[in-house]
Amino acid sequence: VPYAALELVDQELNRLQQAGVIQPVNYSARAAPIVVIRKPNGTIRICADFSTGLNAALDEYQYPLPVPEDLFAKLNGGTCFAKIDFSDAYLQVEVDDDSRELLTINTYRGLFQYTRLPFGIKTAPAIFQQIMDTMLTGIP
Repeated sequence: VPYAALELVDQELNRLQQAGVIQPVNYSARAAPIVVIRKPNGTIRICADFSTGLNAALDEYQYPLPVPEDLFAKLNGGTCFAKIDFSDAYLQVEVDDDSRELLTINTYRGLFQYTRLPFGIKTAPAIFQQIMDTMLTGIP
């Protein structure tokens, strides 16, 4: 983590911990480094780099992701629209207790374990899309 970003990272780790998204742990057999992504509004998103460990070991989770062109075609002729903005979308999805040890991150403040679906897991987009499709079933 660049020294210049430490204050923002510290604030984000505090926010995630206070929200119950991460919890400190003393030990883990594996831990992923963090990647800091700066958002257009100046805030940051902390992602875990699971690319060399967990993601390689995960089975594929196949679920169809929508194609933007298909979505626009379905909206054609519509007269009433709604917009849903999920803040920290994946972080709203709880993770099973047995999976949490696999979701440990290594930070300059120590080890933290995700209790929610983190950014960086290769299966996250499909899992989240399936949840959204289930929740929005029957809504035209």
